[in-house]
Amino acid sequence: MDIRALRMRLNLTQRQFAGWFGFPVATLRHWERGNRRPAGTALVLLHVIHENPREVLAAVRKARIRDPGSLARIEPLMSLRAPPGFGYRPPPLRPRRGR
Repeated sequence: MDIRALRMRLNLTQRQFAGWFGFPVATLRHWERGNRRPAGTALVLLHVIHENPREVLAAVRKARIRDPGSLARIEPLMSLRAPPGFGYRPPPLRPRRGR
């Protein structure tokens, strides 16, 4: 199973995918790199997500609404933009002419 392709098809970042479905981000990265392979219930869940992602997302939403503290919080995406002034370099000093 190509987990990265599945995540990209759902248009989710690694953090979002991991947060929504309860996987550690590091584990998801290992799966996508091919260092490890999912097994057991994780593999079953990935197949269910692949076959019917809307139903799984709906079930996750319902679980979050019914029992708010039971599932891990989904981290909002942080901006990838640099803060104002970051990378600013003053212009180089020019030697004076006509001395």
